[in-house]
Amino acid sequence: MIVAGIDEAGYGPLLGPLVISAAAFRTPAAKSATPATALPPTSLPADADLWTPLSAAITRKPPVAGGKLIVADSKIVHALANGPTLLEHTVLAFTQTLCRNSSPSPDSPPGPPAADTLQQLLLSLGQVPEPVFAQPWYQADGALPRFSSAAIGPSANFLARTLYSADITPVALRTRVITEQEFNRLIGITNNKASVLIGATFAHLAHLYHQFAAENLLVIIDKQGGRDHYLDLLLETFPQEHIKVLAESNPWSGYVITGTQRHARIYFLAKAESAGFATALASMVCKYLREVLMNDLNHWFQRRIPSLAATAGYYQDGQRWLRDVRDHLPRIGVDPAQLLRLR
Repeated sequence: MIVAGIDEAGYGPLLGPLVISAAAFRTPAAKSATPATALPPTSLPADADLWTPLSAAITRKPPVAGGKLIVADSKIVHALANGPTLLEHTVLAFTQTLCRNSSPSPDSPPGPPAADTLQQLLLSLGQVPEPVFAQPWYQADGALPRFSSAAIGPSANFLARTLYSADITPVALRTRVITEQEFNRLIGITNNKASVLIGATFAHLAHLYHQFAAENLLVIIDKQGGRDHYLDLLLETFPQEHIKVLAESNPWSGYVITGTQRHARIYFLAKAESAGFATALASMVCKYLREVLMNDLNHWFQRRIPSLAATAGYYQDGQRWLRDVRDHLPRIGVDPAQLLRLR
């Protein structure tokens, strides 16, 4: 069985990128003799919980000790005193583990770091880096780790051994970074902010389905702007498949997609990061990448405007930041349309 999740970070801000990521794991249920079509997808799935079998190496709440990594809602992790460091350690450890042999033995030698720079990390996550670095403030050669001097290798090795013992294999970790400039271009096409998020989310979902639905796929996705109804979007994305509606409600919306030797359960939940391990990890990938890119943006502008205070890009402080930089933009050669998101 494949357990997957999709989430985003940066949907609301005025500044910086929108990041949408997906994570997927192969679990022991994949070896069950029960046909995928016979599984009864009638309730919220308990098999989205990988915290329990991975508890030797993973915690979902602080304190984070004993060499463990934290996997939880990225907003909760980021709010901790050392939040960016915890985000970074988890994301880079999982990325390095994914880049190892797909089924390492506990005694296999350490794999090489998955990424020493942001450009390498984006490539390892399936993101073409050139559109990101078309924005002059995002630095392709920015060294990683960014927020911590601690080595990632020991945590990645501990994680790999725990995954191996639990017979759980990470099979996908993907991201889509939509920069300010691309965000505005897409808004110009759709005239709808929600469509930008939905388009990237469903591109991840289509990839997961075509790659993994033959193994019985479960995907937990954060609700898209509070929307309750997704049947029309699923029919558009999977026109050849049969789609059954399990529920469409405020707490959750669920669907079963079946095709030739393919079966998937798709759930859209409010606070999906708390219900699905893979969704929480996807959330952390999004938040970490946005933190790195906003860190680059702040440093780029502060080198040119030394008195400028940093911003996270959200509405109120983003407005303050824009007021502070507006008079400097002609001098430093920045077009406001390249910087400010339209919606």
